[in-house]
Amino acid sequence: MSVTNRVSDLPEWFELHPTEVKETLAFDLLRKLEAGWQPPAIVEGPNVWRVRAGDRIAWLGEPRPGYLGDGGLLAILNFHANALALGESPHGEFLDWMAFGSTSQRTRGDELSSKARLALDVLRDLGHPRVIGIEWSLG
Repeated sequence: MSVTNRVSDLPEWFELHPTEVKETLAFDLLRKLEAGWQPPAIVEGPNVWRVRAGDRIAWLGEPRPGYLGDGGLLAILNFHANALALGESPHGEFLDWMAFGSTSQRTRGDELSSKARLALDVLRDLGHPRVIGIEWSLG
């Protein structure tokens, strides 16, 4: 998974639609449109998450070096700007993309419930986000 708000980090297969850009990126796309470029449809898929400012993502998993992993909660990603989270399959397999963001089959239901409850408690303790993203765009 990659999480970014930098256009230079986007994979080749992902192209921003003109409705998804602002500031200097909008001027770049305007020049492309004036040169005859036809924008493709907005890229959608189970492996494409448009994260808005104010969103939070709980990363659950098994403890590993470099992460505390207390109770299976590895990290809370707290977004202060819009970003894009992309899941890429190393093999390009459709089923891998469909499973993006889901739990592994090795996780038992009671273990998953315990981790999810912990994550929910931590998220609630953080309170309301201080940033609220209305529309999603990069730039």
